[in-house]
Amino acid sequence: MDKKMLKQWLECGFVQNRKLFPTKAGTPQGGIISPTIANMTLDGLEEAVRKSCPSRRKVNFIRYADDLLSTADSKELIENNIIPAINDFLKPRGLMLSPEKTRIVRIEEGFDFLGQHLQKFHNKLLITPSKKNTKSFLDKVRSEIKAHRGCKCEIMIQKLNPIIRGWSNYHRYIQASETLYWADKVILNALKRWARRRHSNKGPRWIKKKYFRSLGVKWVFFHKFKDKNGKKKTLELLRPSSLKLVRYIKIKGESNAFDPKYTAYFIMRRRLSNTAPREQYAAIS
Repeated sequence: MDKKMLKQWLECGFVQNRKLFPTKAGTPQGGIISPTIANMTLDGLEEAVRKSCPSRRKVNFIRYADDLLSTADSKELIENNIIPAINDFLKPRGLMLSPEKTRIVRIEEGFDFLGQHLQKFHNKLLITPSKKNTKSFLDKVRSEIKAHRGCKCEIMIQKLNPIIRGWSNYHRYIQASETLYWADKVILNALKRWARRRHSNKGPRWIKKKYFRSLGVKWVFFHKFKDKNGKKKTLELLRPSSLKLVRYIKIKGESNAFDPKYTAYFIMRRRLSNTAPREQYAAIS
Protein backbone atom coordinates (compact mmCIF):
# COMPACT_ATOMS: atom_id res chain seq x y z
CA MET A 1 0.00 0.00 0.00
CA ASP A 2 0.93 3.68 -0.02
CA LYS A 3 3.76 3.89 2.56
CA LYS A 4 2.94 7.52 3.34
CA MET A 5 -0.66 6.58 4.17
CA LEU A 6 0.53 3.63 6.29
CA LYS A 7 2.89 5.90 8.24
CA GLN A 8 0.06 8.36 8.96
CA TRP A 9 -2.21 5.49 9.97
CA LEU A 10 0.32 4.14 12.47
CA GLU A 11 1.09 7.54 14.00
CA CYS A 12 -2.42 8.99 14.20
CA GLY A 13 -3.23 7.73 17.71
CA PHE A 14 -6.84 7.75 18.94
CA VAL A 15 -9.33 10.10 20.58
CA GLN A 16 -11.28 9.20 23.71
CA ASN A 17 -13.48 11.61 25.70
CA ARG A 18 -12.27 14.41 23.42
CA LYS A 19 -8.66 13.77 24.42
CA LEU A 20 -5.95 12.75 21.95
CA PHE A 21 -3.77 9.77 22.85
CA PRO A 22 -0.86 9.85 20.37
CA THR A 23 0.93 6.70 19.19
CA LYS A 24 4.61 7.02 20.10
CA ALA A 25 5.93 3.57 19.11
CA GLY A 26 4.68 0.19 17.91
CA THR A 27 1.14 -1.10 17.77
CA PRO A 28 -1.03 -1.92 20.82
CA GLN A 29 -1.09 -5.54 21.96
CA GLY A 30 -4.43 -7.00 20.92
CA GLY A 31 -5.34 -3.95 18.87
CA ILE A 32 -7.17 -4.54 15.60
CA ILE A 33 -4.45 -2.77 13.61
CA SER A 34 -1.88 -5.45 14.48
CA PRO A 35 -3.57 -8.41 12.69
CA THR A 36 -4.63 -6.02 9.91
CA ILE A 37 -1.00 -5.12 9.20
CA ALA A 38 -0.05 -8.81 9.47
CA ASN A 39 -2.64 -9.67 6.83
CA MET A 40 -1.46 -6.89 4.53
CA THR A 41 2.16 -8.01 4.92
CA LEU A 42 1.55 -11.73 4.47
CA ASP A 43 -1.05 -11.66 1.70
CA GLY A 44 0.27 -13.83 -1.14
CA LEU A 45 2.07 -16.32 1.13
CA GLU A 46 -0.47 -19.06 0.34
CA GLU A 47 0.17 -18.71 -3.38
CA ALA A 48 3.95 -18.77 -2.82
CA VAL A 49 3.64 -22.05 -0.89
CA ARG A 50 1.52 -23.67 -3.61
CA LYS A 51 3.94 -22.61 -6.35
CA SER A 52 6.85 -24.16 -4.46
CA CYS A 53 5.31 -27.63 -4.57
CA PRO A 54 4.87 -29.95 -7.55
CA SER A 55 1.36 -30.18 -8.94
CA ARG A 56 -0.95 -32.98 -7.77
CA ARG A 57 0.62 -33.03 -4.31
CA LYS A 58 -1.66 -32.83 -1.28
CA VAL A 59 -0.62 -29.44 0.06
CA ASN A 60 -2.84 -27.15 2.17
CA PHE A 61 -2.03 -23.82 3.78
CA ILE A 62 -4.02 -22.01 6.48
CA ARG A 63 -3.13 -18.60 7.90
CA TYR A 64 -4.76 -16.46 10.56
CA ALA A 65 -2.92 -13.12 10.79
CA ASP A 66 0.63 -14.30 11.59
CA ASP A 67 -0.24 -17.87 12.69
CA LEU A 68 0.57 -20.37 9.94
CA LEU A 69 -0.33 -24.01 9.35
CA SER A 70 0.66 -26.09 6.32
CA THR A 71 -0.01 -29.76 5.59
CA ALA A 72 1.61 -32.04 3.02
CA ASP A 73 1.77 -35.75 2.22
CA SER A 74 5.48 -36.07 3.14
CA LYS A 75 7.95 -34.62 5.63
CA GLU A 76 10.51 -34.07 2.85
CA LEU A 77 8.11 -31.81 0.94
CA ILE A 78 7.68 -29.60 3.98
CA GLU A 79 11.40 -29.44 4.76
CA ASN A 80 12.68 -29.02 1.19
CA ASN A 81 9.91 -26.96 -0.45
CA ILE A 82 7.40 -25.37 1.90
CA ILE A 83 9.62 -24.00 4.69
CA PRO A 84 12.21 -22.54 2.25
CA ALA A 85 9.37 -20.94 0.25
CA ILE A 86 7.96 -19.34 3.41
CA ASN A 87 11.38 -18.05 4.45
CA ASP A 88 12.02 -16.65 0.95
CA PHE A 89 8.66 -14.84 1.12
CA LEU A 90 9.31 -13.44 4.60
CA LYS A 91 12.93 -12.33 4.13
CA PRO A 92 12.29 -9.21 1.97
CA ARG A 93 9.63 -8.18 4.50
CA GLY A 94 12.10 -8.31 7.39
CA LEU A 95 10.45 -11.37 8.95
CA MET A 96 11.41 -14.98 9.67
CA LEU A 97 9.83 -18.15 11.05
CA SER A 98 10.17 -18.57 14.80
CA PRO A 99 12.44 -21.61 15.46
CA GLU A 100 10.78 -22.14 18.87
CA LYS A 101 7.23 -22.23 17.50
CA THR A 102 7.86 -24.02 14.19
CA ARG A 103 7.21 -27.77 14.44
CA ILE A 104 6.83 -30.65 12.00
CA VAL A 105 4.56 -33.42 13.30
CA ARG A 106 2.46 -36.23 11.90
CA ILE A 107 -1.23 -35.39 11.93
CA GLU A 108 -1.90 -38.69 13.75
CA GLU A 109 0.13 -37.35 16.69
CA GLY A 110 -1.98 -34.21 16.85
CA PHE A 111 -1.07 -30.58 17.49
CA ASP A 112 -2.55 -27.35 18.85
CA PHE A 113 -3.42 -24.43 16.58
CA LEU A 114 -5.29 -21.27 17.59
CA GLY A 115 -6.53 -22.80 20.83
CA GLN A 116 -7.78 -26.01 19.22
CA HIS A 117 -6.33 -29.52 19.00
CA LEU A 118 -6.23 -31.22 15.58
CA GLN A 119 -5.66 -34.95 15.32
CA LYS A 120 -6.50 -37.64 12.81
CA PHE A 121 -8.18 -40.88 13.91
CA HIS A 122 -9.07 -43.65 11.46
CA ASN A 123 -9.16 -41.35 8.42
CA LYS A 124 -11.23 -38.68 10.23
CA LEU A 125 -9.93 -35.32 11.34
CA LEU A 126 -11.09 -34.50 14.86
CA ILE A 127 -10.84 -30.93 16.10
CA THR A 128 -11.43 -30.25 19.80
CA PRO A 129 -10.68 -27.36 22.19
CA SER A 130 -7.07 -27.65 23.34
CA LYS A 131 -6.39 -28.51 26.98
CA LYS A 132 -4.35 -25.34 27.44
CA ASN A 133 -7.12 -23.14 26.01
CA THR A 134 -9.81 -24.85 28.11
CA LYS A 135 -7.75 -24.55 31.29
CA SER A 136 -7.10 -20.86 30.62
CA PHE A 137 -10.84 -20.25 30.14
CA LEU A 138 -11.87 -22.12 33.30
CA ASP A 139 -9.15 -20.44 35.36
CA LYS A 140 -10.48 -17.06 34.21
CA VAL A 141 -14.07 -18.01 35.13
CA ARG A 142 -13.02 -19.29 38.57
CA SER A 143 -10.98 -16.17 39.26
CA GLU A 144 -13.97 -13.96 38.35
CA ILE A 145 -16.20 -15.96 40.69
CA LYS A 146 -13.70 -15.57 43.54
CA ALA A 147 -13.35 -11.85 42.82
CA HIS A 148 -17.12 -11.37 43.23
CA ARG A 149 -17.52 -13.00 46.65
CA GLY A 150 -18.87 -9.84 48.23
CA CYS A 151 -20.57 -8.35 45.17
CA LYS A 152 -24.16 -8.53 44.05
CA CYS A 153 -24.98 -11.76 42.25
CA GLU A 154 -26.35 -9.99 39.16
CA ILE A 155 -23.03 -8.16 38.71
CA MET A 156 -21.15 -11.46 38.71
CA ILE A 157 -23.53 -13.01 36.15
CA GLN A 158 -23.26 -9.95 33.88
CA LYS A 159 -19.46 -10.24 34.08
CA LEU A 160 -19.35 -14.00 33.43
CA ASN A 161 -21.86 -14.28 30.58
CA PRO A 162 -19.75 -12.45 27.92
CA ILE A 163 -16.70 -14.56 28.88
CA ILE A 164 -18.62 -17.83 28.58
CA ARG A 165 -20.42 -16.77 25.40
CA GLY A 166 -17.22 -15.69 23.67
CA TRP A 167 -15.33 -18.90 24.46
CA SER A 168 -18.27 -21.16 23.56
CA ASN A 169 -18.96 -19.35 20.28
CA TYR A 170 -15.30 -19.68 19.30
CA HIS A 171 -15.46 -23.47 19.66
CA ARG A 172 -19.00 -24.04 18.35
CA TYR A 173 -17.80 -25.11 14.87
CA ILE A 174 -15.74 -28.10 16.07
CA GLN A 175 -16.25 -31.31 18.05
CA ALA A 176 -16.58 -29.49 21.35
CA SER A 177 -19.68 -31.05 22.91
CA GLU A 178 -17.80 -33.14 25.50
CA THR A 179 -15.59 -30.22 26.51
CA LEU A 180 -18.59 -27.87 26.77
CA TYR A 181 -20.51 -30.28 29.01
CA TRP A 182 -17.41 -30.75 31.17
CA ALA A 183 -17.01 -26.96 31.42
CA ASP A 184 -20.65 -26.84 32.60
CA LYS A 185 -19.81 -29.12 35.53
CA VAL A 186 -16.63 -27.27 36.49
CA ILE A 187 -18.39 -23.88 36.51
CA LEU A 188 -21.39 -25.30 38.40
CA ASN A 189 -19.12 -26.73 41.11
CA ALA A 190 -17.31 -23.40 41.42
CA LEU A 191 -20.65 -21.63 41.85
CA LYS A 192 -21.73 -24.12 44.52
CA ARG A 193 -18.57 -23.36 46.48
CA TRP A 194 -19.19 -19.62 45.99
CA ALA A 195 -22.76 -19.96 47.34
CA ARG A 196 -21.69 -22.04 50.36
CA ARG A 197 -19.06 -19.45 51.32
CA ARG A 198 -21.54 -16.61 50.82
CA HIS A 199 -24.19 -18.30 52.99
CA SER A 200 -22.18 -20.36 55.45
CA ASN A 201 -25.12 -20.42 57.91
CA LYS A 202 -27.60 -21.84 55.37
CA GLY A 203 -28.23 -25.45 54.40
CA PRO A 204 -27.82 -27.05 50.94
CA ARG A 205 -31.58 -27.04 50.26
CA TRP A 206 -31.89 -23.30 50.91
CA ILE A 207 -28.88 -22.55 48.66
CA LYS A 208 -30.22 -24.82 45.92
CA LYS A 209 -33.63 -23.15 45.99
CA LYS A 210 -32.18 -19.62 45.93
CA TYR A 211 -29.54 -19.99 43.20
CA PHE A 212 -30.23 -23.12 41.14
CA ARG A 213 -33.15 -24.41 39.15
CA SER A 214 -33.63 -27.49 37.03
CA LEU A 215 -33.78 -27.31 33.23
CA GLY A 216 -34.62 -30.88 32.30
CA VAL A 217 -31.64 -32.93 33.44
CA LYS A 218 -29.42 -29.83 33.75
CA TRP A 219 -29.08 -27.21 36.47
CA VAL A 220 -29.02 -23.47 35.81
CA PHE A 221 -27.54 -20.80 38.06
CA PHE A 222 -29.91 -17.82 38.32
CA HIS A 223 -30.67 -14.79 40.46
CA LYS A 224 -33.83 -12.75 41.04
CA PHE A 225 -33.50 -9.06 41.82
CA LYS A 226 -35.22 -5.69 41.45
CA ASP A 227 -33.92 -3.01 39.08
CA LYS A 228 -33.80 0.72 39.79
CA ASN A 229 -37.49 1.06 38.92
CA GLY A 230 -38.49 -1.69 41.32
CA LYS A 231 -39.30 -4.21 38.59
CA LYS A 232 -38.53 -7.85 39.31
CA LYS A 233 -35.97 -9.37 36.99
CA THR A 234 -34.25 -12.74 36.63
CA LEU A 235 -30.73 -13.28 35.32
CA GLU A 236 -29.45 -16.68 34.23
CA LEU A 237 -25.83 -17.70 33.86
CA LEU A 238 -25.10 -18.95 30.36
CA ARG A 239 -24.11 -22.63 30.15
CA PRO A 240 -21.35 -23.37 27.59
CA SER A 241 -23.25 -26.42 26.34
CA SER A 242 -26.41 -24.37 25.65
CA LEU A 243 -24.95 -22.96 22.41
CA LYS A 244 -25.75 -24.97 19.30
CA LEU A 245 -22.83 -26.56 17.46
CA VAL A 246 -22.86 -25.96 13.70
CA ARG A 247 -20.85 -27.19 10.73
CA TYR A 248 -18.02 -24.89 9.70
CA ILE A 249 -17.85 -23.80 6.06
CA LYS A 250 -14.44 -22.53 5.00
CA ILE A 251 -14.69 -18.96 3.75
CA LYS A 252 -13.53 -18.15 0.24
CA GLY A 253 -10.07 -16.59 0.40
CA GLU A 254 -10.83 -13.91 -2.18
CA SER A 255 -14.16 -12.83 -0.63
CA ASN A 256 -14.48 -9.31 0.78
CA ALA A 257 -17.34 -8.24 3.06
CA PHE A 258 -17.07 -4.67 1.71
CA ASP A 259 -17.30 -5.71 -1.96
CA PRO A 260 -20.94 -5.61 -3.23
CA LYS A 261 -20.41 -8.64 -5.50
CA TYR A 262 -19.95 -10.84 -2.40
CA THR A 263 -23.09 -9.60 -0.61
CA ALA A 264 -25.15 -12.66 -1.58
CA TYR A 265 -22.29 -14.96 -0.52
CA PHE A 266 -22.11 -13.50 3.01
CA ILE A 267 -25.91 -13.54 3.34
CA MET A 268 -25.79 -17.27 2.49
CA ARG A 269 -23.07 -17.88 5.11
CA ARG A 270 -25.02 -15.99 7.78
CA ARG A 271 -28.21 -17.92 6.99
CA LEU A 272 -26.46 -21.28 7.17
CA SER A 273 -24.74 -20.45 10.47
CA ASN A 274 -28.10 -19.48 12.03
CA THR A 275 -30.14 -22.42 10.78
CA ALA A 276 -27.62 -25.27 10.51
CA PRO A 277 -28.48 -28.42 12.49
CA ARG A 278 -26.28 -29.68 15.31
CA GLU A 279 -23.24 -31.36 13.77
CA GLN A 280 -20.36 -33.43 15.06
CA TYR A 281 -17.72 -32.81 12.40
CA ALA A 282 -15.91 -29.73 11.14
CA ALA A 283 -14.84 -29.42 7.52
CA ILE A 284 -11.34 -28.19 6.70
CA SER A 285 -9.93 -27.72 3.24
